[in-house]
Amino acid sequence: MWTVLGSSGFIGSHVLVALRQKGITTYAPDRDELANLYNRQLGKLVYCIGATSDFREKTAETYEAHVSLLHRIITCNFCDDVVYLSSTRVYRGRKNTEEDSVLSVTSADKEDVYAISKLAGESFLLHSGVPAKIIRLSNVYSPATPDFGSGNFLDSIITEAALYGHVTFHTSPLSEKDFIHISDVVEYIFSIADSRESGIFNLAGGRNTSNAAIGEALVAEGISIDFSPSAPEWRFPEINISKLSKTFGKPNYVLLQDLPIMLDRYRLHVRDTEAKEN
Repeated sequence: MWTVLGSSGFIGSHVLVALRQKGITTYAPDRDELANLYNRQLGKLVYCIGATSDFREKTAETYEAHVSLLHRIITCNFCDDVVYLSSTRVYRGRKNTEEDSVLSVTSADKEDVYAISKLAGESFLLHSGVPAKIIRLSNVYSPATPDFGSGNFLDSIITEAALYGHVTFHTSPLSEKDFIHISDVVEYIFSIADSRESGIFNLAGGRNTSNAAIGEALVAEGISIDFSPSAPEWRFPEINISKLSKTFGKPNYVLLQDLPIMLDRYRLHVRDTEAKEN
């Protein structure tokens, strides 16, 4: 049996659907059930619960999701093993993004709240006595089933493109980050969960995509773009996926090839929403 915690979220819902399509017995308790989850056999646990982009304003909720709730679930129930979805955000500002690299965070920096809480969750699991696999996950996108209204970077710019035919970027053309397709994510989660490998895995596309490249792809689809004056530059380090690729193979999808599909889905979503409102 597989237990998926956070199954109402973007990634958890895709994991749950894929498990059921494979005919695997699943248990997906909702938020209300989690408060009373004790002495239960959870089988193979996939922990997808996590804070979102509002973590800066919700520090207590972020630590609850990444550490406190995780601790209660693991200590009060029985698991064969655990797959914990962490984040490549822990590498912010670092050049070395190998899984065993030494990381640096600052407790006084609100930007590090997310990374510190994820690292605390990782550390607890790795020393809990329960077989654990930590997946440091990059920015996930889905052309076929977009995360409408999430407020993340891609959602914001593609919503703007679909609504107005124009996008203003609020970070510089040189800003860049890594993206990975949800289908790759789900397949890697299954492969990692079923393998004898343990420890930490970077789960990412392995290449950064710049704002300039995304802008060019949108222009090719008839969208006009511009960049805010003095827009800041946010360049995240390229994520090392050597361990992932060597063990399980390279990702199948590339964001720039999928952007036209995403834009079409957002345009359809906008039309459907407007039709319902009228």
